[in-house]
Amino acid sequence: ELTVKSNEVIADMHITGTYTMACARTLVPVEVPIDIKSQEIFDLEGNAYISDDEEDEHYHDATDGMINLKDIAEELVIIEKPMRAFANNSDQMLREGNGWEA
Repeated sequence: ELTVKSNEVIADMHITGTYTMACARTLVPVEVPIDIKSQEIFDLEGNAYISDDEEDEHYHDATDGMINLKDIAEELVIIEKPMRAFANNSDQMLREGNGWEA
């Protein structure tokens, strides 16, 4: 959802989907859901926004009056990706295998 004000555009983003990752124990494909909500603010006048001597990661300059949500969405998805995933039955698979049992 986009909200346009006189000097800024506010983008309320909701990104959903799934990652398919290899299980850290068994290498079986595991689907991991993602659900990201973020509010990004784009400055249309090119004013630098600084808060407490740090840049606000959700505040962006609009280039030539254009906003690019693709790069921001990609960054949010990459940041939310888990380091590793485990299959539901990965504990059982470690106790027995083809011709062996622990």
